Amino acid sequence: MYVSLHMVDTSEGLNSELGPFLEGGDVLVLYKTVFVGNSGQASNDNGYRWLKTFLGHFGYNVVQVPLKNNVLHLDCALSLVRDGLMIVCEEALINGIPEELKNWDKISVPYSDVSRLAVNGLPVNDSVYILDPEFEYIGKQLISKGITVEYIDFEISRSLGGSFRCSTQPLLRY
Repeated sequence: MYVSLHMVDTSEGLNSELGPFLEGGDVLVLYKTVFVGNSGQASNDNGYRWLKTFLGHFGYNVVQVPLKNNVLHLDCALSLVRDGLMIVCEEALINGIPEELKNWDKISVPYSDVSRLAVNGLPVNDSVYILDPEFEYIGKQLISKGITVEYIDFEISRSLGGSFRCSTQPLLRY
């Protein structure tokens, strides 16, 4: 099944916040739980409420994750590597780590690396993660947790505001 947000409401002008707005970088899927980031830059509360209502009919739990206003997307602050392991910049999450993830092991990233897209790697499966070599300090921690890290230089793409997850937009997690 394919679905799309309805037409954005522009009745209050092109800069209206009515929306609803949802951007892929703000949406992280973990089985029947969907996390939606909201920093005021991309997805908004109306987008979150629309998705929560829509997916609620299919048994999904949709969780809003408020972000600091200079964090573009949720995938800049949170990466779900495998069940029980995440890469996270807690400082970027206004309310801290979502309750559904509080017991997970975490690899912490400093706030200064959020805008450099350090967290925006790509979990290929439960044991392989793609990462820019710029963030080898994250890779070393992943390796210590039994994850194989594949390094690909994505500096040019990162300089344009996108990295691995932005380039692939995974929607399913098995």
